[in-house]
Amino acid sequence: MQGFHLISILSVASSSSADNLTVGIAFGIKGTRLPFTSNLLISLLNGAGTLVSMVAGNTIAGFLKPERSTIAGATVIIAVGVWAIIQEIRLHYRAESPGEQPVAARTSTSITRHTVFRRIFSILNNPCTADRDISDYIDIKEGFLLGLALTFTNLVSGLAAGLMGLSVALTTFFAVIFNFAAMWFGIRAGCSVGYRWLGHLAGPLSGLLLISVGVYEIFF
Repeated sequence: MQGFHLISILSVASSSSADNLTVGIAFGIKGTRLPFTSNLLISLLNGAGTLVSMVAGNTIAGFLKPERSTIAGATVIIAVGVWAIIQEIRLHYRAESPGEQPVAARTSTSITRHTVFRRIFSILNNPCTADRDISDYIDIKEGFLLGLALTFTNLVSGLAAGLMGLSVALTTFFAVIFNFAAMWFGIRAGCSVGYRWLGHLAGPLSGLLLISVGVYEIFF
């Protein structure tokens, strides 16, 4: 494996942890505790999502010429990166709109009677609703739903990485490590006012990482 492919793997894996960092910061600000077991479960679910989507990407790539599969995967991953940046810009303007309720201030009582899928989509919209019983503690069951929600956000980039022919094993391994570390660090950063700006940078930086990987894989 060439060195720059390793850089691509690390970039894809680290970009998949951007949401974990943002959620961790939100939890830290709110004072929500996340035990080791729940964080590990969330990270393993992220890794499983990366594994499945990359295997699917590799399977699709088997029906295409290597050059076309690389270009297809790189184009998709660039699109995901652009989408991540646009989403962050939209969230920024939405947060500044009058009457918009801050994410950390919303409660989770409105989703307690929803189905599993509706809960997952609610968590995607507002990660703090993962704490369904408002106990400021994410147990295993709540961590499982949160992990599923975070996994869904990374499936497309995993598919694209598979199309580009990146190592499934290495990308999955680093995805688990980075996701665990990002959540752990995010919670601690959220407790510190001086580091809360990291949450606003996570989305744009992950988008730029994905765009850089896509451009590199196409042209180099």
